[in-house]
Amino acid sequence: MGVQPAELICSERYPVAHKEHPAWQRLCAQAHAALATESVVVLPDFVQPEALQQMRQEATALLPLAHHMDVVSSLYPEPTAQDGQEVHAVRRLRFHTSVRALAYSKIPQASSLRALYEWDPLLEFVAGLLGLPQLYRYEDPYGALNIAVMLEDDEFGWHFDQADFVVSLVLQAPAAGGEFLCRHAIRSDAEANDAGVLAVIEQRDPDVATVPMHAGSFLLFQGRHALHKVAPIRGPVPRLVALLAYDRRPGTISSPGLLKARYGLEVVSPSSPSPA
Repeated sequence: MGVQPAELICSERYPVAHKEHPAWQRLCAQAHAALATESVVVLPDFVQPEALQQMRQEATALLPLAHHMDVVSSLYPEPTAQDGQEVHAVRRLRFHTSVRALAYSKIPQASSLRALYEWDPLLEFVAGLLGLPQLYRYEDPYGALNIAVMLEDDEFGWHFDQADFVVSLVLQAPAAGGEFLCRHAIRSDAEANDAGVLAVIEQRDPDVATVPMHAGSFLLFQGRHALHKVAPIRGPVPRLVALLAYDRRPGTISSPGLLKARYGLEVVSPSSPSPA
């Protein structure tokens, strides 16, 4: 008998499979409020300790297969300016990112993590937390589910996300470092607020928060408008975070550029309705 996803969850606290349960509705309402005021929802102790240990062991065994991405890039996912436009100084800054990734295709079919990601009640629960009527899992064979691995001195520089939201499960926290720093709603679609972004980077903004990233925590994060980074890892214990990819529309796959950078893959990818 295969893995039963419902048994992986701390179901008394998080009745993921029971949409009619009052706690399901309460968690969704709390999530809506947290996203509106902090850009992030943290559900601590989301998975059972035994399940977490198994997922961590599975991920650790796969570490030699992880691809290392080591880049220096702008914090903006979109083009910074049109030709001839004046560019604010913050848009010329570049930040270092060093992270390793285990692609979906590397995660064994029988793994607990894969079973959890492919479980429909979790899909519905995430949609409820986000306040969306429906979500779809990525159809990407590489990026639908992946594990971000950060070793000593790895970091993820200041940046905004291209995606509207990111869903993650912390499998292992490092011994030290690796703090997830976030400044909620520093920009909007209507206002870039370059001066405010620069204030964050120069450590002049008191509203930068440290998001708790304890092992077993399930997180939803809206990073398109929230500036964020992962501080350098300190010590020999890797930071392991599973990333569960969903979209509002079906059929989403990663762009060839992302597949190359994140997984080292030379893939000619068909056009996607919403490239990751």
